[in-house]
Amino acid sequence: MLRQVTSSAGLSIFSQIGLVIFVVTFIAIVAYILLRPKSEMNEAARQPLEDGTPTKQERRPAQSGSHHS
Repeated sequence: MLRQVTSSAGLSIFSQIGLVIFVVTFIAIVAYILLRPKSEMNEAARQPLEDGTPTKQERRPAQSGSHHS
């Protein structure tokens, strides 16, 4: 039904253009995601978990002689 309406009105080219735009955009997004560096993806994955408190790896013993007030 829709194909008959669009072809009789000469609008079938617009549906093809829309499909091509969608496919190209989808491939570009997938390629962008797959080609990102692993470190950048790990950083983005940790963002929702960060609340400002240091993790065990970030905690370091205070150095003697340097007191910041």
